[in-house]
Amino acid sequence: MSKTKKKDSKVYLKDKIKGKCRFCGLQKPEVSFKKAAHAVPEMFGNKNIFSSNECDGCNKVFGETIENQLGNWSKPYRSMGRIFAKDRIPSLKGCGWRVDHGDKFPIVQSLKDADVPFFIDEEKKTMTSTIVRDTYIPDMVFKAFLKIALNFLPEILLNDFRRSVDCVSSKDDGGFYSNFKFFQVFFPGLIYKDRVDVIMFVRKKCNSNEDLPCAFFILVVNNYLYQVPIFSDSYNVAGLSSFEEIKPFPFLMNSFKPLASSRSGVCEIKSSVMNFSSKEKIKGDVETINWVADGWRKVSKEEAEKYLSEIK
Repeated sequence: MSKTKKKDSKVYLKDKIKGKCRFCGLQKPEVSFKKAAHAVPEMFGNKNIFSSNECDGCNKVFGETIENQLGNWSKPYRSMGRIFAKDRIPSLKGCGWRVDHGDKFPIVQSLKDADVPFFIDEEKKTMTSTIVRDTYIPDMVFKAFLKIALNFLPEILLNDFRRSVDCVSSKDDGGFYSNFKFFQVFFPGLIYKDRVDVIMFVRKKCNSNEDLPCAFFILVVNNYLYQVPIFSDSYNVAGLSSFEEIKPFPFLMNSFKPLASSRSGVCEIKSSVMNFSSKEKIKGDVETINWVADGWRKVSKEEAEKYLSEIK
Protein backbone atom coordinates (compact mmCIF):
# COMPACT_ATOMS: atom_id res chain seq x y z
CA MET A 1 0.00 0.00 0.00
CA SER A 2 1.21 3.48 -0.80
CA LYS A 3 -0.31 6.87 -0.10
CA THR A 4 0.62 10.43 -0.85
CA LYS A 5 -0.36 13.55 1.05
CA LYS A 6 2.63 15.73 1.90
CA LYS A 7 3.84 17.71 -1.09
CA ASP A 8 7.49 17.58 -0.06
CA SER A 9 7.75 13.78 0.19
CA LYS A 10 8.50 11.93 -3.04
CA VAL A 11 8.62 8.21 -3.72
CA TYR A 12 10.29 6.69 -6.79
CA LEU A 13 9.35 3.18 -7.90
CA LYS A 14 12.53 1.46 -9.11
CA ASP A 15 13.15 -1.99 -10.55
CA LYS A 16 16.41 -3.82 -9.85
CA ILE A 17 17.22 -3.64 -13.56
CA LYS A 18 17.85 0.09 -13.89
CA GLY A 19 17.26 1.96 -17.11
CA LYS A 20 14.76 -0.55 -18.57
CA CYS A 21 11.21 0.43 -19.50
CA ARG A 22 8.44 -1.82 -18.23
CA PHE A 23 6.24 -1.10 -21.22
CA CYS A 24 8.38 -1.14 -24.37
CA GLY A 25 11.11 -3.34 -22.88
CA LEU A 26 13.92 -1.14 -24.20
CA GLN A 27 16.94 -0.11 -22.16
CA LYS A 28 19.44 2.72 -22.08
CA PRO A 29 20.93 4.05 -24.32
CA GLU A 30 18.13 3.10 -26.77
CA VAL A 31 15.67 5.08 -24.67
CA SER A 32 16.02 7.94 -22.19
CA PHE A 33 14.62 8.47 -18.70
CA LYS A 34 15.01 12.23 -18.27
CA LYS A 35 11.38 13.13 -17.53
CA ALA A 36 9.65 12.45 -14.21
CA ALA A 37 6.95 9.87 -14.95
CA HIS A 38 4.04 10.06 -12.50
CA ALA A 39 3.07 6.56 -11.34
CA VAL A 40 -0.45 7.94 -10.86
CA PRO A 41 -1.30 10.75 -13.31
CA GLU A 42 -0.82 14.25 -11.92
CA MET A 43 -4.40 15.05 -12.96
CA PHE A 44 -5.51 13.02 -9.92
CA GLY A 45 -3.53 15.24 -7.59
CA ASN A 46 -0.46 13.00 -7.37
CA LYS A 47 2.67 15.04 -6.84
CA ASN A 48 4.58 12.43 -4.86
CA ILE A 49 4.69 8.97 -6.47
CA PHE A 50 6.90 8.60 -9.55
CA SER A 51 8.11 5.70 -11.65
CA SER A 52 11.71 5.25 -12.77
CA ASN A 53 10.60 2.35 -14.98
CA GLU A 54 8.87 4.30 -17.76
CA CYS A 55 10.96 5.73 -20.58
CA ASP A 56 10.42 9.20 -22.02
CA GLY A 57 9.01 7.79 -25.27
CA CYS A 58 6.32 5.69 -23.58
CA ASN A 59 5.57 8.54 -21.18
CA LYS A 60 4.90 10.85 -24.13
CA VAL A 61 2.76 8.32 -26.00
CA PHE A 62 0.67 7.45 -22.94
CA GLY A 63 0.15 11.13 -22.16
CA GLU A 64 -1.13 11.83 -25.66
CA THR A 65 -3.36 8.74 -25.90
CA ILE A 66 -4.74 6.69 -23.01
CA GLU A 67 -4.09 9.24 -20.25
CA ASN A 68 -5.65 11.98 -22.37
CA GLN A 69 -8.79 9.83 -22.70
CA LEU A 70 -8.76 9.19 -18.94
CA GLY A 71 -8.59 12.94 -18.39
CA ASN A 72 -11.60 13.56 -20.63
CA TRP A 73 -13.67 10.90 -18.87
CA SER A 74 -12.71 11.88 -15.31
CA LYS A 75 -12.89 15.67 -15.70
CA PRO A 76 -16.32 16.11 -14.03
CA TYR A 77 -15.12 14.16 -10.96
CA ARG A 78 -11.85 16.06 -10.79
CA SER A 79 -13.44 19.48 -11.18
CA MET A 80 -16.41 19.03 -8.88
CA GLY A 81 -14.18 17.10 -6.45
CA ARG A 82 -11.78 20.09 -6.48
CA ILE A 83 -8.64 18.10 -7.33
CA PHE A 84 -5.63 20.26 -8.08
CA ALA A 85 -3.99 19.23 -11.37
CA LYS A 86 -0.60 20.93 -11.60
CA ASP A 87 -1.37 24.47 -10.43
CA ARG A 88 -5.18 24.61 -10.49
CA ILE A 89 -8.49 22.77 -10.37
CA PRO A 90 -9.84 22.07 -13.89
CA SER A 91 -12.65 24.37 -14.98
CA LEU A 92 -15.90 23.22 -16.56
CA LYS A 93 -17.71 25.13 -19.28
CA GLY A 94 -20.67 24.83 -21.60
CA CYS A 95 -22.85 27.01 -23.78
CA GLY A 96 -23.13 30.28 -21.88
CA TRP A 97 -21.79 29.03 -18.53
CA ARG A 98 -18.58 27.98 -16.78
CA VAL A 99 -17.32 26.88 -13.36
CA ASP A 100 -14.00 28.09 -11.95
CA HIS A 101 -12.36 27.18 -8.67
CA GLY A 102 -10.21 28.87 -6.09
CA ASP A 103 -8.87 27.84 -2.71
CA LYS A 104 -12.18 28.28 -0.91
CA PHE A 105 -15.15 27.57 -3.20
CA PRO A 106 -16.32 27.26 -6.83
CA ILE A 107 -17.99 30.08 -8.72
CA VAL A 108 -20.63 29.39 -11.39
CA GLN A 109 -20.88 32.06 -14.07
CA SER A 110 -23.68 32.11 -16.64
CA LEU A 111 -25.42 34.31 -19.16
CA LYS A 112 -28.99 35.32 -18.38
CA ASP A 113 -30.65 32.80 -20.71
CA ALA A 114 -28.00 30.08 -20.53
CA ASP A 115 -29.06 26.50 -19.90
CA VAL A 116 -27.00 26.04 -16.73
CA PRO A 117 -26.63 22.35 -15.70
CA PHE A 118 -26.98 23.08 -11.98
CA PHE A 119 -30.13 22.88 -9.88
CA ILE A 120 -29.98 24.38 -6.39
CA ASP A 121 -32.53 23.41 -3.77
CA GLU A 122 -32.14 26.13 -1.15
CA GLU A 123 -34.48 24.41 1.30
CA LYS A 124 -32.55 21.11 1.27
CA LYS A 125 -29.26 22.97 0.75
CA THR A 126 -28.29 20.71 -2.14
CA MET A 127 -27.02 21.26 -5.66
CA THR A 128 -27.41 18.74 -8.46
CA SER A 129 -25.10 19.09 -11.44
CA THR A 130 -25.46 17.29 -14.76
CA ILE A 131 -22.14 17.63 -16.55
CA VAL A 132 -21.54 16.55 -20.14
CA ARG A 133 -18.17 14.84 -20.43
CA ASP A 134 -15.61 15.62 -23.09
CA THR A 135 -15.49 12.99 -25.84
CA TYR A 136 -13.62 9.86 -24.76
CA ILE A 137 -12.88 6.29 -25.90
CA PRO A 138 -13.85 3.73 -23.20
CA ASP A 139 -11.27 1.00 -23.87
CA MET A 140 -8.46 3.58 -23.72
CA VAL A 141 -9.74 4.77 -20.32
CA PHE A 142 -9.51 1.19 -19.04
CA LYS A 143 -6.00 0.83 -20.45
CA ALA A 144 -4.99 4.01 -18.59
CA PHE A 145 -6.18 2.48 -15.30
CA LEU A 146 -4.42 -0.79 -16.15
CA LYS A 147 -1.21 1.10 -16.92
CA ILE A 148 -1.34 2.78 -13.49
CA ALA A 149 -1.82 -0.64 -11.90
CA LEU A 150 1.15 -2.15 -13.73
CA ASN A 151 3.40 0.60 -12.36
CA PHE A 152 2.89 -0.90 -8.90
CA LEU A 153 3.12 -4.60 -9.80
CA PRO A 154 6.15 -6.19 -8.11
CA GLU A 155 9.03 -6.62 -10.56
CA ILE A 156 9.32 -10.33 -9.81
CA LEU A 157 5.80 -10.88 -11.21
CA LEU A 158 6.13 -8.94 -14.46
CA ASN A 159 6.80 -12.00 -16.63
CA ASP A 160 3.45 -13.48 -15.57
CA PHE A 161 1.61 -10.36 -16.77
CA ARG A 162 3.28 -9.63 -20.12
CA ARG A 163 0.01 -9.69 -22.07
CA SER A 164 -1.39 -7.06 -19.72
CA VAL A 165 1.64 -4.90 -20.56
CA ASP A 166 1.07 -5.57 -24.27
CA CYS A 167 -2.57 -4.52 -23.87
CA VAL A 168 -1.52 -1.16 -22.41
CA SER A 169 1.17 -0.68 -25.07
CA SER A 170 -1.40 -1.33 -27.84
CA LYS A 171 0.46 -4.44 -28.95
CA ASP A 172 -1.50 -7.55 -29.94
CA ASP A 173 -2.60 -9.27 -26.75
CA GLY A 174 -4.48 -11.99 -28.62
CA GLY A 175 -7.82 -10.84 -27.23
CA PHE A 176 -6.61 -11.49 -23.68
CA TYR A 177 -8.62 -8.49 -22.45
CA SER A 178 -11.70 -8.96 -24.60
CA ASN A 179 -13.86 -7.24 -21.97
CA PHE A 180 -12.60 -4.15 -20.17
CA LYS A 181 -14.33 -3.99 -16.79
CA PHE A 182 -13.50 -2.41 -13.44
CA PHE A 183 -15.30 -1.35 -10.28
CA GLN A 184 -16.05 2.26 -9.41
CA VAL A 185 -17.19 2.98 -5.83
CA PHE A 186 -18.42 6.39 -4.71
CA PHE A 187 -18.25 7.37 -1.03
CA PRO A 188 -20.21 10.46 0.07
CA GLY A 189 -19.04 12.95 2.65
CA LEU A 190 -16.06 15.22 3.16
CA ILE A 191 -12.84 13.50 2.16
CA TYR A 192 -9.21 14.23 2.93
CA LYS A 193 -8.01 16.42 0.07
CA ASP A 194 -4.72 16.26 -1.81
CA ARG A 195 -4.34 12.57 -1.11
CA VAL A 196 -3.99 9.53 -3.33
CA ASP A 197 -4.05 5.95 -2.02
CA VAL A 198 -2.92 2.92 -4.00
CA ILE A 199 -3.21 -0.70 -2.89
CA MET A 200 -2.09 -3.83 -4.76
CA PHE A 201 -3.51 -7.26 -3.91
CA VAL A 202 -1.81 -10.30 -5.45
CA ARG A 203 -3.18 -13.77 -4.74
CA LYS A 204 -0.71 -16.23 -3.24
CA LYS A 205 -1.76 -19.01 -5.56
CA CYS A 206 -3.77 -19.08 -8.76
CA ASN A 207 -5.15 -22.21 -10.41
CA SER A 208 -4.65 -22.73 -14.11
CA ASN A 209 -7.57 -21.84 -16.39
CA GLU A 210 -9.60 -20.02 -13.75
CA ASP A 211 -11.42 -16.77 -14.49
CA LEU A 212 -10.69 -14.95 -11.22
CA PRO A 213 -8.05 -12.22 -11.58
CA CYS A 214 -4.67 -13.05 -10.06
CA ALA A 215 -4.29 -9.45 -8.90
CA PHE A 216 -6.41 -6.45 -8.06
CA PHE A 217 -5.27 -2.85 -7.99
CA ILE A 218 -7.13 -0.21 -5.96
CA LEU A 219 -6.80 3.51 -6.59
CA VAL A 220 -8.50 5.96 -4.23
CA VAL A 221 -8.89 9.59 -5.31
CA ASN A 222 -11.03 11.81 -3.08
CA ASN A 223 -14.56 10.35 -3.05
CA TYR A 224 -13.90 7.67 -5.65
CA LEU A 225 -12.36 4.21 -5.42
CA TYR A 226 -11.37 2.31 -8.57
CA GLN A 227 -10.72 -1.44 -8.42
CA VAL A 228 -8.94 -2.76 -11.52
CA PRO A 229 -8.49 -6.49 -12.27
CA ILE A 230 -5.10 -7.64 -13.55
CA PHE A 231 -5.03 -10.97 -15.37
CA SER A 232 -2.04 -13.29 -15.56
CA ASP A 233 -0.74 -14.93 -18.74
CA SER A 234 -0.02 -18.12 -16.81
CA TYR A 235 -3.39 -18.69 -15.18
CA ASN A 236 -6.22 -16.51 -16.47
CA VAL A 237 -7.04 -18.24 -19.75
CA ALA A 238 -10.80 -17.92 -19.33
CA GLY A 239 -10.79 -14.12 -19.05
CA LEU A 240 -13.50 -11.94 -17.58
CA SER A 241 -16.55 -14.18 -17.92
CA SER A 242 -17.63 -14.04 -14.27
CA PHE A 243 -16.28 -10.61 -13.33
CA GLU A 244 -19.71 -9.20 -12.44
CA GLU A 245 -20.00 -11.82 -9.70
CA ILE A 246 -16.87 -10.51 -7.97
CA LYS A 247 -17.55 -7.99 -5.22
CA PRO A 248 -15.45 -4.86 -4.64
CA PHE A 249 -13.16 -4.93 -1.65
CA PRO A 250 -14.73 -3.71 1.63
CA PHE A 251 -14.51 -0.08 2.53
CA LEU A 252 -11.04 0.47 3.99
CA MET A 253 -11.85 2.78 6.88
CA ASN A 254 -8.29 3.20 8.14
CA SER A 255 -6.90 4.39 4.83
CA PHE A 256 -9.89 6.15 3.27
CA LYS A 257 -12.11 7.80 5.87
CA PRO A 258 -14.70 10.54 5.27
CA LEU A 259 -14.35 13.52 7.58
CA ALA A 260 -18.12 13.69 7.94
CA SER A 261 -21.11 11.63 6.89
CA SER A 262 -23.41 12.90 4.18
CA ARG A 263 -26.91 13.94 5.06
CA SER A 264 -29.39 11.11 5.14
CA GLY A 265 -31.25 10.54 1.89
CA VAL A 266 -28.99 12.77 -0.22
CA CYS A 267 -26.10 10.49 -1.14
CA GLU A 268 -25.35 6.82 -0.64
CA ILE A 269 -22.32 4.62 -1.20
CA LYS A 270 -22.61 3.45 -4.78
CA SER A 271 -20.72 0.57 -6.40
CA SER A 272 -20.83 -0.02 -10.15
CA VAL A 273 -19.24 -2.41 -12.62
CA MET A 274 -17.93 -0.22 -15.43
CA ASN A 275 -17.81 -1.93 -18.83
CA PHE A 276 -15.35 0.03 -20.94
CA SER A 277 -14.92 -2.47 -23.77
CA SER A 278 -16.07 -0.16 -26.57
CA LYS A 279 -13.48 1.26 -28.95
CA GLU A 280 -15.94 3.86 -30.28
CA LYS A 281 -15.86 7.54 -29.32
CA ILE A 282 -18.49 8.44 -26.72
CA LYS A 283 -19.99 11.91 -27.13
CA GLY A 284 -22.53 13.65 -24.91
CA ASP A 285 -22.09 11.30 -21.93
CA VAL A 286 -23.69 12.92 -18.85
CA GLU A 287 -22.52 12.54 -15.24
CA THR A 288 -24.80 13.60 -12.38
CA ILE A 289 -23.12 14.82 -9.19
CA ASN A 290 -24.89 15.87 -5.97
CA TRP A 291 -23.50 18.44 -3.54
CA VAL A 292 -24.57 19.21 0.02
CA ALA A 293 -23.60 22.50 1.70
CA ASP A 294 -24.45 24.63 4.68
CA GLY A 295 -25.88 27.12 2.23
CA TRP A 296 -25.59 28.80 -1.18
CA ARG A 297 -25.46 32.48 -2.00
CA LYS A 298 -25.32 34.71 -5.04
CA VAL A 299 -22.37 37.07 -5.35
CA SER A 300 -22.12 40.40 -7.13
CA LYS A 301 -20.34 40.69 -10.46
CA GLU A 302 -17.59 42.73 -8.78
CA GLU A 303 -17.07 40.14 -6.05
CA ALA A 304 -16.94 37.32 -8.61
CA GLU A 305 -14.46 39.18 -10.81
CA LYS A 306 -12.21 39.89 -7.84
CA TYR A 307 -12.30 36.27 -6.75
CA LEU A 308 -11.61 34.97 -10.26
CA SER A 309 -8.73 37.39 -10.76
CA GLU A 310 -6.98 35.80 -7.78
CA ILE A 311 -7.02 32.30 -9.33
CA LYS A 312 -5.86 33.19 -12.86
